[in-house]
Amino acid sequence: MSIRSPSLGIRLIALGTGSAIITAAALFLIAARLSSSYAELAQERVDALIIQDLDHITTGVYNLVQSVGYSYSAELSRSLRVTRSLLLKAGGIRFSGPAVSWTATDQFSGRERVVVLPGALVGGKWLGTDPDPAVPSPFVDEAAELIGITVTLFQRMDEEGNMLRVATTVPKADGSRAIGTFIPATMSDGTKNPVVAAILGGGGYTGRAMVVDEWYLTSYEPLRSENGRIVGMLYVGQRQSVAEDEIRAVIVGMRIGETGYVFVMSGRDEQRGHYIISRNGSRDGEDIWDVVDPDGRFVARDIVDAALVLRHGEIATIRYRWQNPGESGPRRKIARLAYFAPWDWIIGSSAYEDELDINRSVLEEGRIRMFIVMAAAGILIVLGVGISSAIIARSIAKPLGALAGAARTYTRSEEWKSVDAHSYEEVSALSSAYDAMAGRIRGTVEGFRAALSQKDALLREVHHRVKNNLQILVSLLGLQAKFSTDDEAIAVLVDFEDRVRAMSQIHEMVYESPDLAGVDMREFARIIAGALYQAHRERFAEVDVLVEGEGPSLDLEDAIPCGLLINEIVSNSFRHAFPPDRIGRGSILIRFSEASDGRIRLRVSDDGIGLPADIELECGGRLGMTLIPILAAQIGADLKLDREAGVCYTLIFKRGKA
Repeated sequence: MSIRSPSLGIRLIALGTGSAIITAAALFLIAARLSSSYAELAQERVDALIIQDLDHITTGVYNLVQSVGYSYSAELSRSLRVTRSLLLKAGGIRFSGPAVSWTATDQFSGRERVVVLPGALVGGKWLGTDPDPAVPSPFVDEAAELIGITVTLFQRMDEEGNMLRVATTVPKADGSRAIGTFIPATMSDGTKNPVVAAILGGGGYTGRAMVVDEWYLTSYEPLRSENGRIVGMLYVGQRQSVAEDEIRAVIVGMRIGETGYVFVMSGRDEQRGHYIISRNGSRDGEDIWDVVDPDGRFVARDIVDAALVLRHGEIATIRYRWQNPGESGPRRKIARLAYFAPWDWIIGSSAYEDELDINRSVLEEGRIRMFIVMAAAGILIVLGVGISSAIIARSIAKPLGALAGAARTYTRSEEWKSVDAHSYEEVSALSSAYDAMAGRIRGTVEGFRAALSQKDALLREVHHRVKNNLQILVSLLGLQAKFSTDDEAIAVLVDFEDRVRAMSQIHEMVYESPDLAGVDMREFARIIAGALYQAHRERFAEVDVLVEGEGPSLDLEDAIPCGLLINEIVSNSFRHAFPPDRIGRGSILIRFSEASDGRIRLRVSDDGIGLPADIELECGGRLGMTLIPILAAQIGADLKLDREAGVCYTLIFKRGKA
């Protein structure tokens, strides 16, 4: 019995459908492999960006705290020099008056002891022993009023070096002066007190120290007798809480993700595990040393252990579960930690992992969508090619069958019947195949569009982070200028603050633009002029700022030098063009227009007092005047300076460098 072979039509259908299945399966496997590789790579990049973002915030806050600490240390050293000069001017201090009996109280342990010491005299006048702040205390009250912080005179009690407060403006908890309290040379645990040890060693001490019952930022120096023996100490200090409040105002509103935040806690001694700065300030001062998470883990202790071993510039990572008051349940967190040893501050930038997982979820959803689209495209290809194969097979097999039938008829009757065997259906089947192919291409394009959308989101996040980092730099420059006493240094810091603010504004406008492609320079000019108006308001009586014309949209490469040009010129006008004693009201005009050759014309002018005759571009002796032609060259601009009525800068340039 012979087995009948499949017909030609079935073979053609099997050939077409089988080829489609093999092709679709290959595409499916390739797409799955590429999708998996892309997901792993994207996951690594997103995780790296998350850690990098936390590191930027942690480092920024650390640098902020360090800058504030340096500023206060410099101010305390200056105040100590002033107080020393006042003491010498008052006649100096001698411990040679009538004997005084003191009930001296250890400021740490509270233990009391009776000691008899020579009376303390400043300029021959006895300092007294009255702790009532309403009763004037010679010298220390006048000095404290002049420098604006607390002042204390210490007398050495014995050979060991215990230091007694004999005159002070430092208050105790009940409001009375801390006269009669002393700093022991040796602590209850047998260690040397760092302040007394530094003084007895012949040097001074500047830094954080416990003063009676509160942490202060302090500066001490020894008081010596005529024969050079150390007989006491001179102190000036400021409550650390004052500096904390300045830093708190900057960081308490910081947010990481939706609800992540920056926190600060203590790491040593009796205050270890206490919040210094908490989320929204709601838990400041709270002791969380013994708080455990749902897994029974002492989170604060682990944070302290991880942070105290860090050196300057090092950052540690810790993961844990945490629940703040008012939240429904604990969530997993990641925190990056730094340790500022001079203040015993553990600085942490923390974020909830489920909020950071949003970026991971977006990438994973995009990968799944692309995978589904490719699978659906493969199924559609198989169905389309199968149907097309059946149509093509019929169009080929039917005329061949008719011809075979005609041949069989001829063998039986030798009568030939003509066969009308047209093949137009094959062209129609080819058109259907092209339609199916187009559907597959559409599915692939949709996958590419999804990937492009994810790239735009990541690029927008990069610009956002750059803007945040520049804003932190603006805050640091502002704080440094606030605490600097050098007018020239302040001027330089303010200049750099204006320039960094301008660059920050450009990055903000880029990531807020729909296509991340350009910056509206007219809107930028309006915003930066307003910011400069507020920053330099005390330098002029009244100034009207006008921004006219249709500003161009520039890409980031041209927007930054163009924006810095506008910032430099307008900043110079606010600072120098309208002195209040010479001009009551002035104006600044920023105008965009089109030059005759189609290039952009930017005109920035003021009607102020004008530039001095000896000031020229590139050689004016000022950084701003030197920067203007350099920035103009960066955008290929023709620069003209007109001095006839005030000052007028005209720049003509193309979009993109010439």
